Amino acid sequence: MLAEKIRNSWELVLPGNILNKNLLATQDYEAFTFREGSYFGVAFPVPEETKVNENFANVSLQNRIFRYKDKNSNFLTLMTKDKRKLVAFSYLCEAFVTPGNNGEFRGLICQNPSDWWKEWKGLLGNKDVNARIYDVLGELISFRYILLKECQDAEWLGPRGASYDIQVKEKEYVEVKSTLSRSKKTITVSNQFQLNPPDGGKFRIFHCTFESSEISGYTIDSLIEELKAEGYNTSAINENLNLMGFEDGMSARRKPFILQAMESYNVDESFPRISRESFIGGDFPRGITHISYDVDLSGLDSVNLLAGD
Repeated sequence: MLAEKIRNSWELVLPGNILNKNLLATQDYEAFTFREGSYFGVAFPVPEETKVNENFANVSLQNRIFRYKDKNSNFLTLMTKDKRKLVAFSYLCEAFVTPGNNGEFRGLICQNPSDWWKEWKGLLGNKDVNARIYDVLGELISFRYILLKECQDAEWLGPRGASYDIQVKEKEYVEVKSTLSRSKKTITVSNQFQLNPPDGGKFRIFHCTFESSEISGYTIDSLIEELKAEGYNTSAINENLNLMGFEDGMSARRKPFILQAMESYNVDESFPRISRESFIGGDFPRGITHISYDVDLSGLDSVNLLAGD
């Protein structure tokens, strides 16, 4: 069986960026095993323009460069570093490298690797960790708005665990909230400190309303390209996206959403919020360590950030 042949090949090779001999009898649709670092994988050659980077359940689908026929060539790889599940993984590898009649399976994977990936995710019951791509889009669109229309001295900090998403200048902060609901304007404040800016600085909430789309709209990658076109160095943005699991090449970065509305709210004395001052003596009730609450934005003063666009 091909799966057993794959497992035996992994046992015989030392780790390194080297392909083993062809697994398949045909030279028309070659496939190889490899070990690189702690990873076990299979690979086959794909066109140079193929670019993919998907991950779930300790399995990765990526394009990688290997030395092949005396030159560096692009390969599509399926790999894992979970040694405990190599038997099960080898059967997935068998399905991955099997070309099918006249290469029909190989052709379908090469044509759209992400579609093959999605089918396997659905079959294995994996939860889609990218279900809220629009949250990331909201932060990126807000960051772009600030850079292009307000101040170039801004930094996107949300993915790094800051209590606010964007810092503008020295003492200005923005928290971004995004939704797919067009009927409600309610946000969730995740903790008692989120609407209390450090240093008593200026604080705003940007509220973005999106609609899912299959054809047009903003994507993570399109926003990166827009910022590049404006001369902005996007390396820090891509580092943040990597921290969030949105690595370069992932199909989630190409999922489009239409921006229906974008509004700004000043968080000041008139904005409904909970703080220490909301309680007698300025202290939370004894035993309370965390507070999460919802705020209705309806009727609050706001600025339409899409006006004129």
